[in-house]
Formats: sequence, structure tokens, C-alpha cells
Amino acid sequence: MKRTMIVSLLTLLAIGLNDRAMAWILIDARSPRVTGVPQGDVDDAVQKVLREVRAELLKYQSQKKLARGLANASAYSAHAATQRGYQGYDIVAVTVGTMAGAHLPAFEIGYYKDLSKKLRYKGDLDAGAALVPWSLQVGLHLGHFNSKLDGLYVAGKFGYVPFTYEDYKVKGLNTGVAINYQIFKKVKAGYQVFVWRGVSVGTGLYYQRNDLVMKHNLGYHSDTIGGSPLQRYLVEPQFKFNIFTQSYVVPLEASTSIRLLWVLNLSVGGGIDFAIGESHIKARGHTWAYILDLTGTVSTTSPGFALVYGEQKGTMGKWWLPKVTAGVGFSFGPVVIDVPVTYYFIKGFGVGLSLGFEW
Repeated sequence: MKRTMIVSLLTLLAIGLNDRAMAWILIDARSPRVTGVPQGDVDDAVQKVLREVRAELLKYQSQKKLARGLANASAYSAHAATQRGYQGYDIVAVTVGTMAGAHLPAFEIGYYKDLSKKLRYKGDLDAGAALVPWSLQVGLHLGHFNSKLDGLYVAGKFGYVPFTYEDYKVKGLNTGVAINYQIFKKVKAGYQVFVWRGVSVGTGLYYQRNDLVMKHNLGYHSDTIGGSPLQRYLVEPQFKFNIFTQSYVVPLEASTSIRLLWVLNLSVGGGIDFAIGESHIKARGHTWAYILDLTGTVSTTSPGFALVYGEQKGTMGKWWLPKVTAGVGFSFGPVVIDVPVTYYFIKGFGVGLSLGFEW
């Protein structure tokens, strides 16, 4: 079998912060053998189709915005299982929670609808998403064990789980430690009909990692062979984007909350996250290359093959992330439920759900 090997190194260029990230795409194809058709005609059709594929792949050569958005989103989701709405507890607090982070060009949840199509037509998006499926946080009031440490709280958390949804597969790791100090103590009134939990300031160190696999259909490309309408060359590349993100976050924040009518818990706060994050995007794709007649029947038993591979890296645009926080929750005795929300002023947010108890 005569083989035509076409290897095109489209670009090798730097993207991202400090020009340290690399992006490139490799195309490798082999022509099939067609009985009764000159091999030169088949080779010409293969090369024409590959020129179309290369032209379409040009928009994936620089995904600076996407790489940065993914790194930012990783930092936004690092606060899973947060206990900021229930500081001031007496001895121990345990919460299990999930949190999603998103970096958006506009504060619109609907932007993520048909994200794969947007990526196909634009190649690069000022957007990113990250998810912590679950994380467990256990906090202790050190003042309960030593009066000299009254008002000082420490907590540790950990979570890891694979998560699959339609064309997306995620593996996430969330871990870290938190330290809080109660600068104003809890105040109760009216048989605890009203409880002000005081003001807490906190910091810590969180590590967040996501490994995302996203399927992406590049669409089909075809051309007639030797000008014959009865035979055509067809490829349908299927992409898989492997997106790896990780971030280290040091928060500096203050929060306060109130409990009304024994049940409703409302919290507000603000601060800044100091974060270092990075993302690594790999695009892998392949397709069999068939010769079809007008009925769509495969007319050769020796199909060709095409391979596409690309890789690039990116880092966060800024390492300081100012934010405001809020939360709505419910307390049923020691059992607590909380919906924490964080808005970042650089077009991002995090939203989660936590369940646990305080004592």
C-alpha cells in the first residue's frame, strides 16, 4: 500500500502569563488504497481535505483566554464545605459540601449552555469552570480545650471523587487547612430567637485540582476523488480535550452571620484570595478516513487514518482575587444546611451546598 504521510507543525508559540506556555497541533494522515482509482487522485483528495482540517484547527492554536479562565475557576471552587456562615460554634463543626467555580465573560449562567459549540466556532473563550464534587471539613474550637485560646478555630478538609456528566468526566481533589479567630463573640437574645454569631476573621491554605475530559466533535470533511461524484473521501475527527487545572489559595476574609427564629441563617462577608493557578490543555483526536459512494457505502476495505494532537498551558491572569461572600442556610438544632455564594470582581463566582452539624 502506498502511503502519504503529511505532518504539519502549524505553530509553536508562547501564550499565557510571562509567555511561558506552549501551544501546537500535529496532524498525521495516511491515504487509503482504492481499487481502480489512481493513487495520485486519492492522495490529492487527502491533501485537500487536510488543508481544510488544518485551516479549521488554526483557531485552537492560541487558547490563552480559556487556559486563564480555567485556572481562575479552579481557585474559585477551592472553598468547598466552607464553614464561614457558622463561625462561633462551641466545640466542633463538621460539614460536607460541593462547590462549583466559574469564570464568565458576563455574569450569565446561560453562557455555559452549548459550551462545546461555542468552543468549536471560536476556538478560544474567556471562560472556565471547575467543580469540587464533595469535600469534608472538620473544625475545632481550640478555646474549648484551653481557655487561653478562646475564639481560635482550626479546620482541615479533604475531598476526592471522580464525576461524570454526559460528555464531561471530572476527577477532583480538594484539601487544605483553615484558621479563624472570633474578634467579636456570639450574642444571643430572646431565648435564642435571635443569634448574632459575631465577627470572624480567617485565613488558611487550600489546594484544588481538577482533571477534566470533554468530548468535542470537529465535524466532517469530504472531497470527491479524481473529480468523480461517485467516490468521495470522508473524515469525521472526534476531539477529546484533557484539561488539567490546579491552584493554591490563601484566603484573607472576614464574615458575620445571624440566625433568626431558631432556623434561618444569613451570612455576609468579604476579603481577598491570594492564589497561584495553572491549567494544561491537551487535545487528542483521530478518525478513520473512508472512501464512500453516493449511497454512503464504504467502498474500500483499506481505510486511511488521521491523528490530531495539540497541547498548551496557561496561568492565572492575576494572583489577587477580591471578593464578597454571602450565604443562606438553615439550622435544625445541631444540623446545619448552607448555600454559600462568592462573587469575585474579576468576572467570577463560586456557589456551593454544605450539610453538617455544629456543637
